[in-house]
Amino acid sequence: TETGGQRSRAFDFALKGAMNSVFGWGTTAGSGNYALLADESNLYISQPSDAVTFIDNHDTGSNQGHWELNRNKIGAGYALILTHPGVPCVSWSHYFTFNEGGNGDTTYPYSGLGAAQSYLAGNTVAGTEKTLREHIDYLIQLRKETGIEYDSVRTTLKADSSVYAAEITGTNGSLIVSIGGSYTPSADGYAGNNPIYGGTNFKIWKKGVNGEYTSGGETTVELSVTNDCGIGNAMFFT
Repeated sequence: TETGGQRSRAFDFALKGAMNSVFGWGTTAGSGNYALLADESNLYISQPSDAVTFIDNHDTGSNQGHWELNRNKIGAGYALILTHPGVPCVSWSHYFTFNEGGNGDTTYPYSGLGAAQSYLAGNTVAGTEKTLREHIDYLIQLRKETGIEYDSVRTTLKADSSVYAAEITGTNGSLIVSIGGSYTPSADGYAGNNPIYGGTNFKIWKKGVNGEYTSGGETTVELSVTNDCGIGNAMFFT
């Protein structure tokens, strides 16, 4: 299709199937076998420049919900496709609220709730303080700043049942992205550095940058207050 025109690309339903298998779909639990994300059957692995990647579309997700990704894992899904080669798509109902982009539908297939429940832009991404739209905006900006394109080089660093990790090299820097369980990069420019961003089931490191994201462990917080609560009364921080 390139002669006299442009190259045709394909929606990466193989990756969609892999993500649904790993993360779960609808109300079903996933297998957690993160090695599936690195399988050559996924178009974004075998032919990334021909892959149109997506989390859900108007059929699989939205108010139809025929094959939607487990909504608790959508944030990790976008951390994957928006940092990887291919041509990523963002679902309408993941970026807009019902009031911004709603329609006349009144049912939601899994719960019988109103169609507004299928619009997830305002939901908080697990393990972060960002809404889904803020999360997507952050990842899009990171993709642009790093210069990640549809044909950028991607190298699998680890792929087993517990975690998938890869380095993606853009025109203006490199990222390491882990999806799933524990992973600590050791390559030059990453070793000893904290991730720049992360949440439940995902972390992102930028080469040469010691990020501020930390998870787990104890954090010391200094609190102070001035108030006379009277003799024999107790004061509590909440």
